Amino acid sequence: MIRSIPSVAVGLVLAGFLGGPATAATRIVNFTLASDVAAGEFSYDNSLTGVIGYDDLTSFSLTFSETGNSYDLSFVQSGDFSAYRGFSFDTSALSFVTTAAGGTTQIMSAIKNGFGEGFFVRDDDGVHAATDYADGRELAFESIEITSRLIGVAVPEPATWALMITGFGLAGARLRRRASARPVVGAA
Repeated sequence: MIRSIPSVAVGLVLAGFLGGPATAATRIVNFTLASDVAAGEFSYDNSLTGVIGYDDLTSFSLTFSETGNSYDLSFVQSGDFSAYRGFSFDTSALSFVTTAAGGTTQIMSAIKNGFGEGFFVRDDDGVHAATDYADGRELAFESIEITSRLIGVAVPEPATWALMITGFGLAGARLRRRASARPVVGAA
């Protein structure tokens, strides 16, 4: 016979949390280029660590303010460009990492097709966003504002069941104890 209902309840709760599959949280990162040249957001599984690339993203969007052109992750993954693509984001520092791609140092997504069109390209003169890479220097920006938020982790289903069963068990034990704790009064 079980003598300690609270210890069984704690054991069930711990078993539910430890035995259930953990649902990873999603981190959403919003970015705006200085002077509002472009803005967008991307998301990734928050359990990823280190530097991530396009293949690690669950969503991506980018809109240029001047042209209104928008791009998403399906465009990036479609390969509708011939030269190169690059994306490096440090999940620890929550910042973009400058890397080299296609012979050009880039800070974010240098997607360049055969016509010389790209998203963001960094060269010795600064960082540029351009619909025409060579002539887009009027869209230069020097900084990127980044904000991020974490979308909460759902409670794994086994833990939910364990908590529910534990709650019913504790309520039942409380009612049972209350019924047996009544004093018996005898008549003399």
